[in-house]
Amino acid sequence: MPKFEKALICINGHILTSCLSENRHLEPLNHCRKCGGGIVSRCSNCEVDILGCEYHEYESWATHNTDTYYHESSFELPAYCHNCSNPYPWTEAALKEISEIIALSDELDDVEKAILREMFPNDLIDGSSTVSSALRIAKILKPVADTIGEALKAAIASKVTDRALVFIGWN
Repeated sequence: MPKFEKALICINGHILTSCLSENRHLEPLNHCRKCGGGIVSRCSNCEVDILGCEYHEYESWATHNTDTYYHESSFELPAYCHNCSNPYPWTEAALKEISEIIALSDELDDVEKAILREMFPNDLIDGSSTVSSALRIAKILKPVADTIGEALKAAIASKVTDRALVFIGWN
């Protein structure tokens, strides 16, 4: 069964470490060095640790000591808590930003705005409706790509899954 380290992430989604035991010097930090945002290591809803990198312990055949191998390079910023499924602060901020940008659009009608607000959360994760949501988003944004589309792309493209980026046309 895989084991996971604890991660330290700022409320804006900057990863301080995905492997806290190897970076204990970071634990006393209260604010992110990139943006000044607060730092979290647990879900604010259920208080469970944010899963960091996966690791494996194994016994060295030469020394018979237990060694640990950390898979830090495979760590991806999680969008939702693995325990209670609530969005992390950076996900909530992205969803709020999406909603605010959509609301500012004069080119979209209320139905299109509602569809976009409903579809974008599906593209923050790699799920069964990611592609269809991305296609609907692309269809609605095509006529307004120079304005609202570019604003949305600038604000959240780094948070949308790679698969969704392709179908929205932002890749």
